[in-house]
Amino acid sequence: MSAPLHEIYAIKYAHHARRASENFIGGDPHDGPMPLDYFVWLVRGGGRELVVDTGFSSAMAAKRGREHLRCPTHGLRLLGVDAASVKDVVITHLHYDHVGNFELFPAATLHLQDLEMQYATGRHMREERYGGAFEVEDVAGVVRRVYAGRVQFHDGDAELFPGISLHLIGGHTMGLQVVRVSTRRGSVVLASDASHFYANMEQVRPFPIVYSTNLFMRFHDQWFYLQFLMLAVGMLGIAGLYVTTLRSGGGAIYRMHAVNLAADLADRIRANRGANVAYAGAAANNNCYGTGSVDCAPALMAANDLLVWQQQIAAILPGGNGVVAVVGAATPFTYTITINWTESGGVATSYALTLQI
Repeated sequence: MSAPLHEIYAIKYAHHARRASENFIGGDPHDGPMPLDYFVWLVRGGGRELVVDTGFSSAMAAKRGREHLRCPTHGLRLLGVDAASVKDVVITHLHYDHVGNFELFPAATLHLQDLEMQYATGRHMREERYGGAFEVEDVAGVVRRVYAGRVQFHDGDAELFPGISLHLIGGHTMGLQVVRVSTRRGSVVLASDASHFYANMEQVRPFPIVYSTNLFMRFHDQWFYLQFLMLAVGMLGIAGLYVTTLRSGGGAIYRMHAVNLAADLADRIRANRGANVAYAGAAANNNCYGTGSVDCAPALMAANDLLVWQQQIAAILPGGNGVVAVVGAATPFTYTITINWTESGGVATSYALTLQI
């Protein structure tokens, strides 16, 4: 009997503006903007819904200087999933950005590697270089969940459900695991922080937060090239192209920023489908995310998304501004996202992205 085929949904919930030198051991000689986006994942199919990682809260974002876009549970709700009813959550590892919010999944069994709990509660946590990305209250909360019988430990590779398997990788942490999922396009691996960027894999340059570079190399050699079609999440995307664009002059860099910014708003629109034509309206600060945020209706969320997006454009692109046009009276709506900026020499330039939702 063949394994069921699944759909995978990426739910973006946070962003961090940072530079390339922060993303590689030894820095980067072509230092420039290389931001991180944060995701949790919904796997749906075979009569079940599985969540991979739980993200972090707006309070944690403020503590660690990240931009919190929305609670991951809000993104799940837009996909018709109530976090309080989810039965199974895979925790790829116990860093703050992967296990925060776990308490918002009270009915779930957490799936975790034995080695990860050993690592997070053992001698390595005495050193900042290993323990800095852990939050003690998150780890203590998971230990309490163990005592409540709501953590399923795995010792290495395991089939979780038909068509969904767990694979112990290590490297980034001692017990980092990835999730392999059968889909219509073949097997897809949700790689978590086994690789943050394409460049970590393609150029064999690990991310600076690492337990073992030897394990990272084993993942690179044995898994990426030989085994899987990779969808390396934590925070993959087109960010790996930055090294190339930095060599191509300012124009290419500005266009790459425009592509990123358009894709960012497209992600926000997909996550807020009920807003529809509101994305062609006025921007406004409705306090929909961040510290002290409220649970906004779709139209209010759209106005807040537009405000943050337009502020980002103005901050990143010279003379930058962005507009959205929406066509249609019912789904699917056609959205045209246009970003304008001024190149060196005063040349007006624009980039447009069109999508149907």
